[in-house]
Amino acid sequence: MNEIEFLKLGLQDRFERTRKEGRYVASRIFRSYEIHLYQCGKFYVEIWQKVGLNLVHFVEVLKNEQALDEYVGKM
Repeated sequence: MNEIEFLKLGLQDRFERTRKEGRYVASRIFRSYEIHLYQCGKFYVEIWQKVGLNLVHFVEVLKNEQALDEYVGKM
């Protein structure tokens, strides 16, 4: 699956596919979110969850490679 196909999926399908097929890389905290980075083939995906809650708000393809710097040292 490529990025375009992935982005056509709904939130729940993106989450399940990322958790099932992606390779966990690292996590970080940003404001009130825990953000988990996964490698899914040739692209990276972030899962955004509210801290303290088991509620996923976003599952998005990481487009900005500078954002990867946020994970350096946590890998």
